[in-house]
Amino acid sequence: MLKRPFTHLIITVCLALATVYLYHFGVSLYEQQKTINELTESGIEYMSEQDYGKAASAFSRALALNPNDDYIREQYNIAYNIANELALSNTYFISGMYALDEDELIAAWDWFNKVVPRDDNYELAQQKIEQLVEGVAEEYLQIARDHFSNKSYIQAYSYLTESISINPDLVAATNLLPKYEQKKEEFLEQREIEQEKQLQAQREKQAQKQKEEELELMRRYENDTGAIKVAVTNVEKTDSFDYFTAAENSWFIKIYVNTRNYGTQGEQITHRDFSLSTPDGFLVMPIEPTEISYRNYKNTRLQPETYSGGWLLFHIPKADNYTLYFDNNSSRATKRVLF
Repeated sequence: MLKRPFTHLIITVCLALATVYLYHFGVSLYEQQKTINELTESGIEYMSEQDYGKAASAFSRALALNPNDDYIREQYNIAYNIANELALSNTYFISGMYALDEDELIAAWDWFNKVVPRDDNYELAQQKIEQLVEGVAEEYLQIARDHFSNKSYIQAYSYLTESISINPDLVAATNLLPKYEQKKEEFLEQREIEQEKQLQAQREKQAQKQKEEELELMRRYENDTGAIKVAVTNVEKTDSFDYFTAAENSWFIKIYVNTRNYGTQGEQITHRDFSLSTPDGFLVMPIEPTEISYRNYKNTRLQPETYSGGWLLFHIPKADNYTLYFDNNSSRATKRVLF
């Protein structure tokens, strides 16, 4: 009978504590939102006063309390970027004043031209720029002359045009423009010629290297299939041979071939096993040995581990290179033929 009132008491106490907690929690949320609103309003007010550093600070504190507020984040980014821009602009202005004190006119000109319009020193920077026009133009003109004397015509033209762009009324600069422009164009043209010569030399060197590699490959014993391998050790070309004269746009090609049997059985090889093709596929057979007087490739039965060599003569249209084919039914080989 005594347990029920005690349980009721516990429930009552818990409800009271919960009520107190919720009250204070609600008050805390209210106070936090109030602080956020006050900081945001302060940031907006600082923005209107163009005090972007303080505005960024206020928005930053508000954003720390409410990181998910897109509006506050946007305002913070705007204020922060402008504050940084103004800080840099102020540095540019101070650097310009220092350069001016050191009589470094071009440096001062460059610094003052970087000062942004919303900077409080912008109008003063513009005044300094106006005062520097003649002096800076003269300095650029002198630099242009120095480069021209050193035959640095591109730089000379660049500095001269910079001088004229700063002070179009500088007659000493405008009078030099045609001469400097002509020299620049001549220099660029000559440089282009020299560059093309260098490129051509590189291409020729690469082509020669490739040709040497291909010639070395041509001289090696190689085959596509079978036991017989073929090597080309010499190539000659001529417009006439003995009593024969080549037809128009053609010539005689003499190719010294070596064949070697790497198999285990003898192989019958004749000059008719060879043919020569132009790059566009025009194929010819060798001239019959009985019709010419030269050390021709002899028809032979090539035993294992032996080799044979001799000349093949072809009458073929002129070309820069050819392809020699060997096919005796059991073996095949293809060789690129170069001069």
